[in-house]
Amino acid sequence: MRVKGRKSEAIDAYLESIRTSHDFRTSYVIVFVLAQQSAVSDPSGDRRMLLALEAADPYRPEARILLNKLFEP
Repeated sequence: MRVKGRKSEAIDAYLESIRTSHDFRTSYVIVFVLAQQSAVSDPSGDRRMLLALEAADPYRPEARILLNKLFEP
């Protein structure tokens, strides 16, 4: 799902698809890449996306690894 100009709604839809099934790898990758891209311009938004991504699919380690890398001392 691509929603031009409605990034937060699109992210919510991707996260919902991840919660529905862990097989929605594309949705996971899209949110993960968006979080990586916003790390410099919006660190708090980046952190929220990564936390939501980790909650949506706690079995995948990528979000936790990036959270630790970016936000742990």
